[in-house]
Amino acid sequence: MRRLGRCGGVAGLSGGGVIIESAIHILDQLLLITGAESVQVTSVEGLRKNGIDYDTVFETWLSFQGSKTVVTSAVSSLRNLQNGVYFKFEHALVYCGMSANEQIKIYDNSGQPMQITVDLADSVEEGMNASSPDAAFYYFWKDFIDAIEKKINNKTSAVNSLLTTEWIEKIYTTTNHLG
Repeated sequence: MRRLGRCGGVAGLSGGGVIIESAIHILDQLLLITGAESVQVTSVEGLRKNGIDYDTVFETWLSFQGSKTVVTSAVSSLRNLQNGVYFKFEHALVYCGMSANEQIKIYDNSGQPMQITVDLADSVEEGMNASSPDAAFYYFWKDFIDAIEKKINNKTSAVNSLLTTEWIEKIYTTTNHLG
């Protein structure tokens, strides 16, 4: 992709555009899902103008429990991207869409849909029963309100958002140093 303009003004100080406005939420979810302990941004390409990013593709290594996995991300206000997350496993590809009431989809290595039944009735945590973004948001906000009422830390506490903030900062730092 071609980079337009140098960062300047307020947007140049803090970053701005689709990464901070849209990608931050999915990045936070990826950190929660993987239990990542650190992030390393290895490449960033994007289209920006006046310090605002409109289309960005970046690669990151997430480290957790002695292993690493690569995450390739694309976020755009210019292209129509399928809004969701793909998890690639040895024998399957799992797609978690972000549209309301969208179900989790599982494909074999040839791209054919797999029919898998999951019994969620035995889940230990109520929130583990979420099988769509709507259900996940319900459980997230339910936990959030419960934590406020009990005056305890929750998933949105500042201490739990440090790695997300670090990831965003590394993306913008790398972007700001693009030639």
